[in-house]
Amino acid sequence: MKKWIIRRGGGGVGIDPISADLLWYYKFNGNSTRSYGTNNGGDSNVSYVSGLIGQSAQYSGANDSFTYIDHSDDFDLGSGDFTIFIWVKPALLGTQQIFMGQCNYSGATASLSFYSEITAADKFKIYFLDNTNTLAAECTSTTSATIGDWFLLSVKRTGGNVYFKVNDVLEDTQSISGSLNSSTYKMGIGCLGEYRAGVLFTGEIDIFSGWKRALTNQEQTDLYNGGAGWEFNSHSPVVSSNPLQYGFVDVNTIGFSTFQCHNQKTVKSAAGLFSVIWNASTNPTSNTYTLRISANDGETWTLLNTGSFFSQPPLLEIDSNNDLFILINDDATTAKLYKILHTDYTTLNLWTSITGIVAHKHCMNMDEDNNRIYYYVSNKMQVVEMSTGTLLNQTTILQNGTYEVEYPFITIDSNSGDLYMLWVTAASGSLGDYKTINTMVSRDLAVTWENYDGTSLTTPIICDNTGPTQLLSLIGELLINKFCSGFVYANERIHVTYWLDDVGVCQRYLRVNPTTGAVEITTDLIFSGSPNPAIYDLSNGCLIRSEPDGTFASPQPIYAFGPISPNLKSIETADNGATWINENTIENTLGYRIYSVGGYRKTYGGKAYGVLTLVNTNASLYSDEFSGVTYFFKLTT
Repeated sequence: MKKWIIRRGGGGVGIDPISADLLWYYKFNGNSTRSYGTNNGGDSNVSYVSGLIGQSAQYSGANDSFTYIDHSDDFDLGSGDFTIFIWVKPALLGTQQIFMGQCNYSGATASLSFYSEITAADKFKIYFLDNTNTLAAECTSTTSATIGDWFLLSVKRTGGNVYFKVNDVLEDTQSISGSLNSSTYKMGIGCLGEYRAGVLFTGEIDIFSGWKRALTNQEQTDLYNGGAGWEFNSHSPVVSSNPLQYGFVDVNTIGFSTFQCHNQKTVKSAAGLFSVIWNASTNPTSNTYTLRISANDGETWTLLNTGSFFSQPPLLEIDSNNDLFILINDDATTAKLYKILHTDYTTLNLWTSITGIVAHKHCMNMDEDNNRIYYYVSNKMQVVEMSTGTLLNQTTILQNGTYEVEYPFITIDSNSGDLYMLWVTAASGSLGDYKTINTMVSRDLAVTWENYDGTSLTTPIICDNTGPTQLLSLIGELLINKFCSGFVYANERIHVTYWLDDVGVCQRYLRVNPTTGAVEITTDLIFSGSPNPAIYDLSNGCLIRSEPDGTFASPQPIYAFGPISPNLKSIETADNGATWINENTIENTLGYRIYSVGGYRKTYGGKAYGVLTLVNTNASLYSDEFSGVTYFFKLTT
């Protein structure tokens, strides 16, 4: 069974994400749109009422009251293990009522795969047909249905048996062999597919879901939750005794949901934990985003806002008043900065529009002490007055050389207001082949720019090794693929990590003097174990500083996060980068790639927070719908 295990040192606590191998999931919260799976449903004379969790679908028993879901390969269960869950609340008894199943309009067995009913004797039954149109298994409850009560019906196949439960109590076990029938007809909810001959259901249905594996008894118990039910994407983090924890944000995402570490996609304040992610879209130029809040430190998430936009995940900041700033590439030409007041997190208030420059690779940082928001995109720096949204300045600060700017980073010395920039370059049109890492600083709120040693720079500045800015990656590394994963100012020093595709792939760490440009420490972030002894991987990882910044004489800890395939790890330094200790691990055996690890740039309340995507390794493209699962993680420091 696939699972994640949370582990510190040699010990650990395990928890199984119920989303593993999920095939379909319908919540019936006001509609029959799938929360996970291939096809949405379509309703006919269905009412939505207060249900077990959120709303439920209410059916009248009339011939025109039903939900149809177009056939999907998800419903073809084959010969492997599976689990099916459905919540049922009867409003009529004493007559046969079929409330779920596949069938054509004639009721021929050749069109049947599985279906379920309440019998005239008020018992629950589920039927499975094999690929010869013969009954393969028939399970019957001993529990009788009662009007007005919710019942969880669950059936799972493991090996040669099916196990039928009602309300988490095993009611029947039957042997089964071979493959089940592969139907091409609609799945019906409240009816037997397209066959509606006076056997329709009267009552309510909530949460219809299926997995291509046999859930464990504990997972079934968790989903039953004492009769209260449990949405799988409200999966709580592991027990608090584990320093490094994780939990679901959303399963309805794509592999690019947390695209790249140069963007900030999660923030934390007294108001809660916020996360903005890129949701599923079949058209990458017309994407959707979701902004969510967790008021219980990641245990559950509430949707605040969603909308369409042009680019990768929006950029997110939060001020000392708990107001949010979110920057969205609204279309192919316009970036919009919105302010979301802490009094109403659901409303976007347009703060300023920036026209003519939109790109996927952009970054933003907030300097509240100087009333500034800095936004870099397409070689231009925009300076926005926080309090009014006024665009104070827009300057082209970089230009292409042999290579071009790909991924930009901004970090700020909150004491002086010095604004540090770093960027990764690549050959034009060469994705995934990154050449140099360069940096510079502005000490007058982005009016002028210079190297760390004070050498003045004239804008627009050539961006690569042929230009005048400081090269952080080594000249000898020019032909080695590299990617910056962390860039922070802390303890009167600049801290940089970058992935280097060298012999023995590694994550290189640099400590740089911000007034001289001298590289004081160069080391690789080493972890225990094999085969990969360092945090590694393209576009993966982040650095998170402590709050407050501290001083060099009394350094505050800095935390590094990144994958050692297939796991997520963290380490910290308490001596300003000289040594790195306290390894923590989330062991990932889900079979998915960890991608785009990014974090809130500073700790809050003794914890570091971040988000990542688990990308289904079977996805053809990271933009495929449902190719990713979005997680948050937190480290108790």
